Amino acid sequence: MIMSRLPGDRITRWFLVAVALGGIIYVCFGLTPSSYGLVLVQIGAPEAGPVAGSARMIRADEWAIATPFFQAAVRNRFQRLNQTSFYREDLRNFYALPLADWSLVFKPEIWAFFLVPPATAFSIYYALFMCGFLAGYQLLFLRLGVPAWLAVATAVMMYFSGLTQFWWTTFAPLISGLPWILLILLASVSWWKKAIVFAWAFPALVLSFTYPMLLLTFGWGSLILILAFRRPLLRSPGDIAAIASGVLATAVALYAYYGDLIPIMRNTVYPGHRISPSGGTPILVVLSQIFPFLTVSLSDYKNLTGENVCEIGAVGAFLPLLTLCLTRYRSLRDDLRTRNTLLILLAGFAVFTLWELAPLPAWIGRILFWNAGASQRWLFTSGFLLTLASLSIWSRNLISVQPFRITLFVLIGPVASLLLKIAWLTHKGEPAEAAFSESLDDILLCGLPVAAGLAAWYIPAVARAPLLVITIALMNVYAFAGFNPLQPAGPIFEVPDTPIVRMLRKEAAASPNGVLVDTSFLGATLNGLGFRSVAHAQMAPNLALFRQYFPAMDRERFNLIFNRYGYIGLKQNAVPELRGAVVIEMPMEAFVPVRNVRRMVLAPA
Repeated sequence: MIMSRLPGDRITRWFLVAVALGGIIYVCFGLTPSSYGLVLVQIGAPEAGPVAGSARMIRADEWAIATPFFQAAVRNRFQRLNQTSFYREDLRNFYALPLADWSLVFKPEIWAFFLVPPATAFSIYYALFMCGFLAGYQLLFLRLGVPAWLAVATAVMMYFSGLTQFWWTTFAPLISGLPWILLILLASVSWWKKAIVFAWAFPALVLSFTYPMLLLTFGWGSLILILAFRRPLLRSPGDIAAIASGVLATAVALYAYYGDLIPIMRNTVYPGHRISPSGGTPILVVLSQIFPFLTVSLSDYKNLTGENVCEIGAVGAFLPLLTLCLTRYRSLRDDLRTRNTLLILLAGFAVFTLWELAPLPAWIGRILFWNAGASQRWLFTSGFLLTLASLSIWSRNLISVQPFRITLFVLIGPVASLLLKIAWLTHKGEPAEAAFSESLDDILLCGLPVAAGLAAWYIPAVARAPLLVITIALMNVYAFAGFNPLQPAGPIFEVPDTPIVRMLRKEAAASPNGVLVDTSFLGATLNGLGFRSVAHAQMAPNLALFRQYFPAMDRERFNLIFNRYGYIGLKQNAVPELRGAVVIEMPMEAFVPVRNVRRMVLAPA
């Protein structure tokens, strides 16, 4: 048997040691995956940018919002009110910022900010998620009966998938925490011990990044996983009580922490009243769950379909197609347990995929709350279920690694993916030469499984499966590892003293109350640098403040523009305007201070 000959425990131990060692090295060099290098270029310090890779403009919700708020929290000595801000806003928001309040009990990822310098703590913050993701999913797959070597390879595939890497600096807390919640649930311990742990772990997951839509998809995905692998849990009063304790603790913690903010956000135009119908995901994005490089140019990460590169990311790898080609279907037909597991997982995958692709009736979304976010938010869960479906076959050793099957996989997998991509590019109007030129990385990647397939003809049968799986894992690493840069954390928290920074300080010093009116920086970046900037990022709206500056503005239009989460920018507009869903543009003139006031007395002629 291929699976039983491999030293699973030793593989797991060495993998966990390697993950921990990688995290330690990451922190020792003070690295982060931040795209803050764009701000460093803007202030005239490009040499302080990434040591490897490139900062990504599309990751603005990280470099222009999340990271500047971490800077602001440090500058405010971990207090809730942002005293360095023009808006004096509360720093409680859906990011787990280092704030000195009782919520720290549930935020282990930021404890380091109170123990070590902020740059080191920021590196630890991301290193914990990286190690937690790789170790968590490997241990979860192992718990579900997957061989250790395959669990390692699959965890690496998922980490270096498009969705994980494109959204890493936003979604990392949640997608890294999910496997640990499932591991606790599947653990063979007393229900009351689970209840105690869940009373802490559930709020810790939710408070790490309070994004209801993604948490909702995780809940549905976890339910499908339990139905497929551990159905007795749903008939166990003790396990149900343990889950209930976690849910109750989370509800109490959320209300206690965000009680005054929840009504404000619920009444916003965006995201509070956002309605997202089904069917908004391009079909090529769904296909990228089995053809992982179909929708993106690997040379520069340009999206080939969809709104932007982040929205086309999927948990994709060639593992499902490899499984499809290697499965021994006669044995699967006789294995009732695996067939039932597979049926449940694929049914869940099909339902979620239908929501991603098809214009389903609106009442379904209202009843299930699936319309609270874009349909693309289901891509992690649907890809996760498809991966589990593949692993369920491997875990029962229902595969046959014969040369013909390997050849079939190479043809309908990597080769077909390359041809589909070239066909799509030519369909979009690109000349054949340009299409081939843009697919050079794909051609190079295609050569890797071709070489592995040829080698598999001449090596022992026991080594064929690991060779193929490791090959497709390395393909994901090559394709997506370069998206996030290696940015040193030091320049993020120790602002380089450049001529541009000195000029900004001079402007702020000459302005009443130090208010900086500048049009060239995005989001909260100026506030992160320490300036009381009008241009900022609004997490929760402060309508009373904006009404002071625009008292005559129509009530409905005022609410439409300002009652939302978004970027606040200054332009030479005559009136406030809304650009897209999250960009608020205000007239710069309203905030320019009057520097020379004269009193005028008008007498009768």
